[in-house]
Amino acid sequence: ATRRVYHEKQVMALCGVHALNALLQAPIFNEVDLSEIARSLDKRERDLMAQGGLTTPEFLNFVAEDSQNVSNDGNFSVSVLCEALQVYNLQAVRWSSGQGEPNTLNAFICNRQQHWFTVRRLLGRWYDLNSLRAR
Repeated sequence: ATRRVYHEKQVMALCGVHALNALLQAPIFNEVDLSEIARSLDKRERDLMAQGGLTTPEFLNFVAEDSQNVSNDGNFSVSVLCEALQVYNLQAVRWSSGQGEPNTLNAFICNRQQHWFTVRRLLGRWYDLNSLRAR
């Protein structure tokens, strides 16, 4: 039996959704799921900032800004993607060149020019599962 590689095409700015689903090899997450995670992170961050005082310039500037976890067009922060992975007991680890041998790992979620994409090893072969690619 031949296993098909799961790949999603880009829709709006939902590359974070597509990158997670490519990593997990199934249509697990959607924009609503990640938006709920972003809202939860926003609340936790707001509560943490409020501990320093509700009238501090830092708190007032923070609450005046839009969410740092999701943009208006649906681009999600690295924090949202990490929280989503934790649902499946997976942990994102920051990796950079010179930090070890990448061939010992199974997948990467990468960000380039505000675009999330996954590079994943499946059946002993590496695949670029970028949602901007046709396949």
